[in-house]
Amino acid sequence: MRELTKKHGVLLIADEVAVGMGRTGKVRLPHEGVSPDFFVLAKGLTGGYLPLAATLATDEVIRHFSALRRLKSFFHGHTYRAIRSARAVALATLDVFDEEQTLHKLQPKSPPL
Repeated sequence: MRELTKKHGVLLIADEVAVGMGRTGKVRLPHEGVSPDFFVLAKGLTGGYLPLAATLATDEVIRHFSALRRLKSFFHGHTYRAIRSARAVALATLDVFDEEQTLHKLQPKSPPL
């Protein structure tokens, strides 16, 4: 799919749920060598404790948006953004993933795709 989007000048958007982020023991896109233009995250960021969403974008996408405005922020429109407590929970969730080696432990439990 990445090859087709590049060939036709179409941006590739990846959603954490659609790409099985972490559930297979790997973060699939980088593992497969795929780099989307947008990567949208929400549910997994806080482990479901608080609502939080984020949109990650390539430098190229950010440059195009920055050319339209002189603002330093990339306003991506999520309802659940910039809540301090949710950001703290997200960071704690990522720490737990790292400390407990969650992705590494999932690999033997998940069959190869």
